[in-house]
Amino acid sequence: MRLSVTLLAVLTAVLATGCNTLNYSQYQVKGPVSEIGVRATLSANDREAVKEIISAIAAQYKLRDMTGSSLVPGTVAYYAQMDVDYPMEIKVYTTGGQILVDVMQSNPGGETSGFRQLRETVLYELDQRFGSRVYVTPATKLMREKPRQTQ
Repeated sequence: MRLSVTLLAVLTAVLATGCNTLNYSQYQVKGPVSEIGVRATLSANDREAVKEIISAIAAQYKLRDMTGSSLVPGTVAYYAQMDVDYPMEIKVYTTGGQILVDVMQSNPGGETSGFRQLRETVLYELDQRFGSRVYVTPATKLMREKPRQTQ
């Protein structure tokens, strides 16, 4: 009897604490392809357009501009929710002639509807502006590479 009470207490503690799930989507915005099939690097205008798009989305979802505190090299923008248990974040940074947009939330309950809406809004708005130049990083690639640490 004592053993079953102990096991029940341990099981309850484990289930109550749970573990966080990292909800993570990454979008790539690449430069245009020339007539001869060579991909150009992203222009300053394209970087500014991505920044404006993400800034508008961040305002819509009440994310605060934290760009100044980012430690990620090549950061274009970084937004995060404040004063919530499981904040959503958007990081925009340049690497290898392209822009990467990371949309993240760590949550023990899996993907929330708010995160899903944020993720879909980011993809929709980038697609409206850049069309076929927007790529979704495959989940298999994200699983092989550890995502950058939260600022």
